[in-house]
Amino acid sequence: PAAPVELPLAEVVKVAVRQSPELERARIDVDAARAALLQAEGIEDIHLGATVTTEVVHAPPTDTFTNDLNDQTVSLSASRALPTGGTVSLIASASRSNDRIIQRTPIPSEMQDTQDQEVRFQVDRIVSQGASGGLGLSLKQPLLRGAGSTAFEAPIRQAGQRRDAAALAREARARDLVVSLAQAYWQVAFAWRQLEVRKGSLDLAEKQLEHTLGAIKAEKVARSEALAVQQAIAIRKQDVIAGEQELYERSLALRQLAGL
Repeated sequence: PAAPVELPLAEVVKVAVRQSPELERARIDVDAARAALLQAEGIEDIHLGATVTTEVVHAPPTDTFTNDLNDQTVSLSASRALPTGGTVSLIASASRSNDRIIQRTPIPSEMQDTQDQEVRFQVDRIVSQGASGGLGLSLKQPLLRGAGSTAFEAPIRQAGQRRDAAALAREARARDLVVSLAQAYWQVAFAWRQLEVRKGSLDLAEKQLEHTLGAIKAEKVARSEALAVQQAIAIRKQDVIAGEQELYERSLALRQLAGL
């Protein structure tokens, strides 16, 4: 079998922190809470808007009912939430037109054929150009429970508290993991040292048996003395087996906890 590898407690903790699913989940929770706080602080941002519209209509020369249109409109807006819970908005707009409007003028009756009973019109296209602009300011302010900085800052404070709670939870999980790793590590160390002591005790018992068997051959002690030593050896072998099993279980628990 391969020789056991000794790892310092610091290395075990480093590997466990890097591979722990609980700590990774806690890190994700902290990142999510920070993102939620950033989103909540977005209510203090300035929001910009822009709208551009164009209308173009071109009628064929034979169409005497449709106007030629070429109109453009631009609108810009900027709004921001106020610490009092209200909203202020500034809106600027401008428009330009370059149209050809159909003008239908009735032809006087003396210019028409007397046999023609229909009224005839003279169709002209008149160029119409124009431009306009405007500037507006809008203020909206709640007057009841939504008024004041307390209500305005409530989402930000709530998101900040969630971020702090997630960070504390992560620290608590890391602390619990380190404590559990330290306990499991020293339990393995204790089981290892205890196994070495039991093996040393078994070696001493086997040497005692050799010494007793030599004394029996020299007829210095009774043969029954060997039975007691053999019984002690059997008990210590059982202790060694139990120690190896305990060391294996402790090591397995440590590897599972540390992700080794």
